[in-house]
Amino acid sequence: MRYDGLPKQVNGDAYCQYMRYQQEFKEYFEEHKSESLFYGPKYTEYIPFDFDGNVGSRELVKRTVYEFVEGLLNKYDIPQHSIRIYYSGSKGFHVLIPSKLFRLLPRYSLERNLRVLAESLVYGYSAAKYLDRSIYNTNSLIRLTNSINLNSNLYKIPIQLYELGNLTVHQIKKIAKSPRNDDWSIPLKELTSNKELIGLWEDALCANTGASDGEVKKRLKIGVPDGFRHSTALSLAYALAWRGHGEERMVEELEQWDSRNIPPLNETSWLENIVAGARSKVGDRAPVNEFRFLCQLLRNSTFIDSLPDSQFRVFNQLIASTNTRDHEYLGSTVSRASLIISYQSLGNRSKTTKDVARETVRKLIAEGCLTSEITPDRKALILTWRGKYRGLFL
Repeated sequence: MRYDGLPKQVNGDAYCQYMRYQQEFKEYFEEHKSESLFYGPKYTEYIPFDFDGNVGSRELVKRTVYEFVEGLLNKYDIPQHSIRIYYSGSKGFHVLIPSKLFRLLPRYSLERNLRVLAESLVYGYSAAKYLDRSIYNTNSLIRLTNSINLNSNLYKIPIQLYELGNLTVHQIKKIAKSPRNDDWSIPLKELTSNKELIGLWEDALCANTGASDGEVKKRLKIGVPDGFRHSTALSLAYALAWRGHGEERMVEELEQWDSRNIPPLNETSWLENIVAGARSKVGDRAPVNEFRFLCQLLRNSTFIDSLPDSQFRVFNQLIASTNTRDHEYLGSTVSRASLIISYQSLGNRSKTTKDVARETVRKLIAEGCLTSEITPDRKALILTWRGKYRGLFL
């Protein structure tokens, strides 16, 4: 249905996609009964954040979300009632930041850039560990405001920042026993873009979004209509630049893609300019390929070179065990560039000891290569690569 036709009040659980599509999406869905293979422009009025915690950590989640929102308001001088905050009716809180602040426009494959943007905004805040990153895909659902969660019998309700900071979770739950109107948020039409936030969005557009080779090849085979050529060409150029492709090959790939557009421009100079811009912004951050990138890191790292053989084996095992895609563990999402392992398992796999594994991880953390946290069951570690090593997996 039309996004503005969603009901303000429903009985029972109710969700919608936060993405908006053009009419062609509805026609595609009616024909195929699925949206999984649809490729077209999409838009969202808000950048969504979903912060969840277990029963024992919900007060902590509430406090960290408050610090996150307050921090954004102060850092970027955002009008206070422009960011919308909700108690989800269950495990956590939703935060919606108007995309108008970023001058966000409809794009193909928008969701990957949204994830990069969301991670850059939450970076450095304690709330980052509670962010559900799985929502940044093409068909994620978000609970409708003032719909009831049948498991908790509580409603998803809007709350104000001062309530998030001063009320306990128990007090917020009392308010959530019934629907609630939001009469304080600033209407979207009254908001204007923010120069610093526009810069963050532009950085997200040229970042490595982690699209697979197959996805990029698929996108190169699908033309786009007039009005989306430039933004799509730029997105494809960034994806190719992150794969270390040379300018000549990039222009050739994009020329073949342009021939499928409706209509094609059949002109090379605009593609050459886009390729040059993409290569300039990506620069030498892009590895030619992951293996060569790892070799470069090892060759240029005096720290890794100084590790004893036993600790170097531990380092190699850490690299080999790191996730190249997100997966679930005990209800938590363990993202790419992270791994779950115990010191004992790490020592065994490296054919060394638990103490050597522990000391190697300590050195890597001290050097700024890794961060560490304990899993919810307190039986293992979640290790996450930082800096240049993180780029191997993203």
